Parts: sequence; C-alpha cells; structure tokens
Amino acid sequence: MKEKYVISDLALEMHKMLGLPYRDASAIVNIMLERVKAAIGRGQEVEFRKFGKFYIGTSTVQINKTYKNPEKLGKQIKVRSIKFRPAKTFKAIL
Repeated sequence: MKEKYVISDLALEMHKMLGLPYRDASAIVNIMLERVKAAIGRGQEVEFRKFGKFYIGTSTVQINKTYKNPEKLGKQIKVRSIKFRPAKTFKAIL
C-alpha cells in the first residue's frame, strides 16, 4: 500500500470505476478541487456529507521571535487557517 494518496490516484480510480477517459477524470477532480479552494478563499464552509467540512478558523498567536520587526516582539496577532472537522462516520474509521 502506498503511503500517500494523491490527486492522480483519485483520477485513476474514477477512470476505472466510471469508465471515463483518464484525462476527463483528472479534469473533473481538478475542477472540483479548484471550486473547493475558491469557496474557502471566499470564507465559505465546504461540507461533504459523511466525510467532513473545511472552514476558516482564527486563533491568537504570540510573536516570541522576530528579526525583521523587533517592535512586534511579544504582541499577539490573529491568524486565519483552514481547519477540517471530520464527520462522525469518518471518525469511526479512525
């Protein structure tokens, strides 16, 4: 078993399961991921039923090391990051 599951693996499985040409399956996967990325970029939650949801979360971080701007040392800033919350059925697999 491979350690990584990459986009081309998903496209290959779609090609085999659905009988689509590999090029079309790869294009579908890429379009879907671009749409998800665009929605997250707009600040929207992206939810896949029985899998989980991606959302933008914020957290407060304290700057303890900085060499370019020493005046920011010790200040707290808010940082945005992409977070994932798995669905119950997905958690059951783990």
